[in-house]
Amino acid sequence: MSDKSTYAELMIRTFFISKINEEQRYNSSEETDGLINKAVEAYIRGRGGLQKIQEDLKILDEAFKDVKKAFEEANNEKMEYFQKREHVIPALRRFYQKIKELYTDKTSYFEYKDYMTRICDMASEGAWYPYIDEVEHETIEGEPERTLDIIAQQARKEICSRKGIRSKWFFWNKCMDCQRYLNEELKKYDNIQNVPFDTYQDAKIPYYQHSINIVKINGKKYIIDPTYVQFCDVRTTPDIVGVPGYLGGVPGQYLMDSDKKREFLHNLVKYGFFEVTEENLKMYFDSFVLANRSGEFYANHPKSSKMETEFSGNDYIEMLLGKKVIDVIGEDKSKII
Repeated sequence: MSDKSTYAELMIRTFFISKINEEQRYNSSEETDGLINKAVEAYIRGRGGLQKIQEDLKILDEAFKDVKKAFEEANNEKMEYFQKREHVIPALRRFYQKIKELYTDKTSYFEYKDYMTRICDMASEGAWYPYIDEVEHETIEGEPERTLDIIAQQARKEICSRKGIRSKWFFWNKCMDCQRYLNEELKKYDNIQNVPFDTYQDAKIPYYQHSINIVKINGKKYIIDPTYVQFCDVRTTPDIVGVPGYLGGVPGQYLMDSDKKREFLHNLVKYGFFEVTEENLKMYFDSFVLANRSGEFYANHPKSSKMETEFSGNDYIEMLLGKKVIDVIGEDKSKII
């Protein structure tokens, strides 16, 4: 038995041991072992045999070498974020395409899940986020933007700064902490009305749950979002659409395909807030909706764009007001891994 054969069998058995032990936690070990053996045999048979699995894993290994090389080159050469992104995207695109060719449904996702984890790790090295050097900046002149700038930056300093680690800032999974901080901080301002908002709880957007604050000051409305940049790394790009078991790219990747969107993203990352206009809301919430749409959605909606939704800025205003529920995933009711 080859090393690759041993690895393939071990990977499959490990997956079903975990899966079936969780499902059969109250059954005897003898019953569970029998179910595991049957599941492993059925899976191997359904995939066309162990040799076929081994061959597919070998193909993935070869395709992944290009991804690894691209990230290593970008990180070793200390490329800035957008250089790094352009450098690694072709290799990522080829790798995603190879998965789509080899696998037709998400039941086999565990065969390529480890590669995705390694891509996440490599994406977090070197230039992790765009415009990150501008998080520290001279405060904006003019009101009410100056006040909002001070508030957003204070939230970042209190919640997202860190010492003794290679990056001064860490934004991942910090949105709820920021929102709680802002809820208390905004109480100090008599002239600011604050409404906490959650993309899952309030807008029913299933994945990439995100917490923000909608405020009204001097007759204008703004969204304070100090942590959006967490969605901008290069771990998944829009090219991932169609990989079984996965959604679209991370939201920030949908704000990089035009000068207008990049300008919006630049200001959002730098200042941590933006004015509520139909144009801004469409760019912002489109990024979350598109990130939630998998290949199955586009198979059911072949005329839908993969870089812009069918929703208008006014649709998102009605969503924020609780007057409309956005149908994010349409007929795609499948569970994503």
